[in-house]
Amino acid sequence: MNLKLKNTIILFFLFFLNIVFIISCNKNSDTNNKENKELSGNIILWHYDKNEANEIIKNYKNINKDSKITVKIKEINKSKYLDLLKKTLKSNSDDKPDIVVSDKENLFSIVNLKNCLEDLDNKKYNFNLYSNNMYEYSIESSKDEKGKQRAMGIEIDPGAIIYKKDLARKYLGRADEKNVTEFFSEYESIIETGKKLKEKSNDECKLFTNTNDFLNIYLANRKEGWINDGKLSIDDELDYFMKLTKRIDELNLDSEIKHNSNEWKEAIKDKIHFAFPVSFKKIEDIKKIQNDDLKFIQRWGIVKMQNQFFNNGIWYGIFKSSDKKDLAWEFIKYISTDKNYANKYKSKNDKFWNNISYIETQSKDKTLVSNFNGDNIIKNFSDMIDKKYKNLDTEYDKEINKLFIEYSNIYSKDVEDYYSVINDFKEETDNIIK
Repeated sequence: MNLKLKNTIILFFLFFLNIVFIISCNKNSDTNNKENKELSGNIILWHYDKNEANEIIKNYKNINKDSKITVKIKEINKSKYLDLLKKTLKSNSDDKPDIVVSDKENLFSIVNLKNCLEDLDNKKYNFNLYSNNMYEYSIESSKDEKGKQRAMGIEIDPGAIIYKKDLARKYLGRADEKNVTEFFSEYESIIETGKKLKEKSNDECKLFTNTNDFLNIYLANRKEGWINDGKLSIDDELDYFMKLTKRIDELNLDSEIKHNSNEWKEAIKDKIHFAFPVSFKKIEDIKKIQNDDLKFIQRWGIVKMQNQFFNNGIWYGIFKSSDKKDLAWEFIKYISTDKNYANKYKSKNDKFWNNISYIETQSKDKTLVSNFNGDNIIKNFSDMIDKKYKNLDTEYDKEINKLFIEYSNIYSKDVEDYYSVINDFKEETDNIIK
């Protein structure tokens, strides 16, 4: 075969491959265009907070301008949300949502509601393609009791201890986070810190406003949930919590001020109360309480107490009998996983997105240093989060937690015998879980 013929054959072959490639691209383009045309229409979002829903949807429209999905809101009173879902499932009503929203309070009940939410582990959703970029807390909390993924978290609300650096410097001799962390590392160190504050301030400074606010931290440290094999289980961490509240009360190390009361807001600004357990979202409220007063600039430090804890989060799920599951999924997937959406989102309040790569980028941003503590708050709270999270939720948690606080207060104030209080608590809990 001469060189000229050989080159002609090669050119013809390359031409043929190019034609095949163009046809393939046109076919894929037609398919994508067809899919995009199909992904258009109206979907119904049931939300308990219309302002929050409007903000989410407004940002979705502004950022994802090519989307032909229109999201309409039906506001449901939060206290009636779960009952209305149950009623809708039972009646098979046409007045139904395409998307269901939940915070942590109702999440366990909703994800375990029979025939309520789609299984996002299904191949048509492929949740696992996105989960590596999400926090374990959001993933594990939204699985049902059989381990099926029923919802996708869009934001989480991690917690930490904030403390007043001026009081730490004055009474404890050190104010940097690395050293102050030791003051909250275990039961005895907490008590010793409170005693030292009290002694050095001539009985003026208080360790906490109240101890009830710390229950979330001890719940997060547990190895077992409240109910195991149908029976009440009191983890060692809750034993520590009750004994800690008793000891703090005996030594008069707190002020018994109710969270979020006017007195609590004053305590945020005073030079008496040292430390507060708060969530990421609560920082915005504290900034408002301080009202940008110059004397509060960089006053606070942020540390971890023993273990990670979370206050809340927001999860979206697809209603199982929805006729527009593909539209619902496209919307949920976008607001949950798209980094561009998180980056361009406009809000009056900061959000801790359930998007690890985005949070890592924000954590490195030196322009986000806050006057609150002289540091990047997103990084501070991100550092509090462990990679692993074990979900211990049960359907009885809300009632049992409230009851446990009541009996902890009884023990700390009125009763010396720990075991009699525990027995009374167990008896009353039995009435809840029967």
